Amino acid sequence: MINFFDIEFKRSIIHTILPKDVGSESALAVESNDIIEIDETVSYTIVERLSKAVEKQTKTFELSIEETHPTSFFNFALEMFDSNEVLFIDNSKKIANLLANAQTSSRHSGGYLVIIEGIRSNTEKKVFILIKAELQEALIYYQNDIKLIENVFLSPAQKMFKFAVLFEREENEINDLPEFYSEPNIQWGCLIHDEQFRVDSKPAEYFYKDFLGFSTINNAPIQTKKFYTKTEDFVKNYYDSFSQKNEILNKLSDRLIDESINLIDPKIIADELFEKPELKEQYNNEVVPLLPYNISKDNLLIRSNLNIKKISFPNNIKISGPADYIDVNVEIINSKEDLEKLSTEQSSYTIIKISGKPYTKE
Repeated sequence: MINFFDIEFKRSIIHTILPKDVGSESALAVESNDIIEIDETVSYTIVERLSKAVEKQTKTFELSIEETHPTSFFNFALEMFDSNEVLFIDNSKKIANLLANAQTSSRHSGGYLVIIEGIRSNTEKKVFILIKAELQEALIYYQNDIKLIENVFLSPAQKMFKFAVLFEREENEINDLPEFYSEPNIQWGCLIHDEQFRVDSKPAEYFYKDFLGFSTINNAPIQTKKFYTKTEDFVKNYYDSFSQKNEILNKLSDRLIDESINLIDPKIIADELFEKPELKEQYNNEVVPLLPYNISKDNLLIRSNLNIKKISFPNNIKISGPADYIDVNVEIINSKEDLEKLSTEQSSYTIIKISGKPYTKE
């Protein structure tokens, strides 16, 4: 992960994004014509905010550059490096309009778009920082009086800003890349931080995909979670009994926990999990096309799923506990014979009646 304290700011500009209004197709960019100066105190505060944010690994992801056409964010950003002032300002406006056009929902907030050109101070490798900061209000106490300050931005509240970084890789970073990487992702890296990011979340796509032209295809934690959740949903949909679902889901968890497994091939997993040929074929038709053919396993985003097992029922009712103990201490009674063996007079277990069947929707 890039060290923000090693970045030297060269130039910056701020544009305003007005949120989508009723009757309009998208947000609106209010363009600025002025490059701004950022002093050391302000630059340190920005760097501190970004550094603190990326400590939250489940909301910070290194992605891949996918869109590289002449009107893409990537191309506009490249043209801004070491450009004259006119081109820098002009391309920054184009980037602001890309963001505004990507915000097609009234749920997408407005705010300031902060664009910073910089370099890594030790190697002079190029860095491009882009921050979307929502506006806030705050109070200030001064000379025995409390006053309201409007349009405050980049407070420590990480939910109030998201950012992207485009950076030129150093030699050691290039050497550590997987063999399947291709340009521009060999020379250039990119990352985002977004508190609203969710795997397979359409609302989050407007920022990293529609606006920036980035892809999650090579991000191991994201693709591992995508594999896990889509396989879990498949099992819940195509198996009828709780015992069958539970058995297959336990096998799935075991394979993800197994430290000897570093790569996930969804087709191989299908052969291991499903005995019936028709289910293997169904999985290969429905789930496999949505995933990379080979996934570098990284359980960062599913650790809680693997450590804590949840048995869900209709009406948003769940039984949860440590995965190692759930199967031993929780039993789903499926037959009249097993039910008749139970007694309410004993003290070794509790009988609970829950409406609906486990792992089923309402």
